Amino acid sequence: MDGEKAESLFQDFLRKKGRHPESNPGGFHPEWDVKDEQFTYEVKLDRKVQETGNVYIERKSLFNSKSDYFVYLFEPPEAPGREFIFIAPSAKVRNAYRRLEGEKGILGGDFKEPGVLLRYEDFRLIFRPLGYL
Repeated sequence: MDGEKAESLFQDFLRKKGRHPESNPGGFHPEWDVKDEQFTYEVKLDRKVQETGNVYIERKSLFNSKSDYFVYLFEPPEAPGREFIFIAPSAKVRNAYRRLEGEKGILGGDFKEPGVLLRYEDFRLIFRPLGYL
């Protein structure tokens, strides 16, 4: 699965909840990935959580995004084979990132961008499960 597929799956999830989501215009739009009648969302995918027990949060997308919420899709350690959706207010994620940047900063993701690596247990203190795909 790639980022566009994750965005599409999240839009399908919102439609099932009676929302009317739309994609960002023209593919790349750094301010948000998906929006509906009320909110904008930055949608992320982490393919290594099941393997590492960690979640990577990229600095660039976190601080460039103007989204209301950050959304992550991945298989959590307690549910192998099931993709879950996790959500948190963007401001809450930014505050957590600022606290962790010095001690947990790494280069990661597809493009080796600066970010932080959170243990799944710490991630769950910030993000709540929204549902599964």
